[in-house]
Amino acid sequence: MTGLSGALVLQNNAADDLAIGANGTFTFATSVSNGAAYHVTVSTQPATQTCTVTNGAGTVSAANVGNVSVVCATNAFKVGGSVSGLNGTVVLQNNGTDSLSRSANGAFAFATPVAEGGGFSVTVQTNPAGQSCSVANGAGTMGTGDISTVAVTCTTNAYTVGGTLSGLSSGTVVLKNNGGDSLSRSVNGAFTFPSAVAYGNPYVVTVSSQPANLSCPVVNGSGTISGNVTNVSVSCSCASGYSACSGACVDTATDSNNCGGCGVVCPANFACSSGGCVAAACTTTADCTGGDVCLGGTCQAPTCTDGVRDGQETDTDCGGGTCSACAVGQHCAAPSDCTSGVCASGVCQAASCFDGVKNGSETAIDCGGGVCGGCAAGQACLVSTDCQSGVCTAGFCH
Repeated sequence: MTGLSGALVLQNNAADDLAIGANGTFTFATSVSNGAAYHVTVSTQPATQTCTVTNGAGTVSAANVGNVSVVCATNAFKVGGSVSGLNGTVVLQNNGTDSLSRSANGAFAFATPVAEGGGFSVTVQTNPAGQSCSVANGAGTMGTGDISTVAVTCTTNAYTVGGTLSGLSSGTVVLKNNGGDSLSRSVNGAFTFPSAVAYGNPYVVTVSSQPANLSCPVVNGSGTISGNVTNVSVSCSCASGYSACSGACVDTATDSNNCGGCGVVCPANFACSSGGCVAAACTTTADCTGGDVCLGGTCQAPTCTDGVRDGQETDTDCGGGTCSACAVGQHCAAPSDCTSGVCASGVCQAASCFDGVKNGSETAIDCGGGVCGGCAAGQACLVSTDCQSGVCTAGFCH
């Protein structure tokens, strides 16, 4: 008897039971007559072992039979199962030592069997490139037959795409990945697209829309996914035709606060056109500010020669203390608005010898000048006829 680990029961001729608990020689209790047959079999196998008999049958021939051999071996069974979803090569291990490489989906079995009653533990030693594999039903105690229920399921990894946005001074930039995954950003800093991309697939980052005054090119925006992408760079700067003024991109050809250059401010009622300040467009004077008037469709400062009653004028281009006095018949607000010095009922009156104003050719109020009567003593005169006395000396009547 060799290899025994446990308890074994042998029989001879299906009746003579012999219990054996150790390796070595054995002899059945009941003798067999000369010329009779003998047949040794295993009646009860040891737990977790299988014993086989050699030279166990024959005929007794005038001598004891001592060459019956019983060899016992521990039962062992294979561990296996199936792989699904695999795209590449996965390396599995059983009990941390028995490795098995698989490059196709389907059934598998480890080369080294596991003894009955022994433990098995199937793990993933090496995942396929770009995939993660998980094991189900991978651990337990070996029973009395092969294990075929281990399930290895592989799935393709997905990774994020992102980077950094800089130079955005105002507005919103809309980015897209692979033409569909949109991301809106209104501040500078790190960004990540919401949808991950499967391993081995391409990514292409583009600018879908950007503020009109900015140009936002993409650097490191395309490639093939092999892990998380974090080096996409979107750097905004002033677009062609725009200049950076006080941290903002402006069109110096049209910006009234930066007309023709940063900090050049157009006056009130002036707009910036082609880099120069021009009178602002208007429909009526109500469209203008600062006392300007609407002339020819643009806001302008009033003048005494513009052919329009504007500013402080009491009539067209006259009166109001800013322009020359108004002629007889024109509007007035005060005597000083009239060349005659006479303003009555808001209209400049013709000079007379009874209006109480020195006007016309008079040398004094309502006298002299050859039109009105002579002036009294002490009043101004130019010639002797300007005086009642007929005497004009040193510009005064005597």
